[in-house]
Amino acid sequence: MTATTCIRVFVIGCAMLVSGCSISFDRSEPISKPVVDPAQQKNIDLQVLKIVETMKGSTAVSLSDIGPNQAQSGPALLAQCARVTFPSRTLYYTFFVRDEKVSDWRPAVLNDDCETRIYLPRKLGSSSSIY
Repeated sequence: MTATTCIRVFVIGCAMLVSGCSISFDRSEPISKPVVDPAQQKNIDLQVLKIVETMKGSTAVSLSDIGPNQAQSGPALLAQCARVTFPSRTLYYTFFVRDEKVSDWRPAVLNDDCETRIYLPRKLGSSSSIY
């Protein structure tokens, strides 16, 4: 093999190698929002309100819609955020939803995106009739 042939084989080999590894992951597509019907939303809202009512010192709560788990961490694909007001501060919580039930919850982390959601106020102490 001459030097020119070696260079050609090398260039062709590199081109084949690079073209075989050109897989890209496009994160520009939005995560599709799972559908939750109004009856399911009401049932889950009631469960979240019952949990928030047990938080000592909570004075007001606003709930977001149920949507995809933005952080993609946690025990479920769906999540609902709650903005809970206490006498000295307001905190966000993430409630994970699986099979129409709140399966777990935690104080919200940045990746949960709770600060950017739209909230509707709910009355504490009215978990039997919030609508």
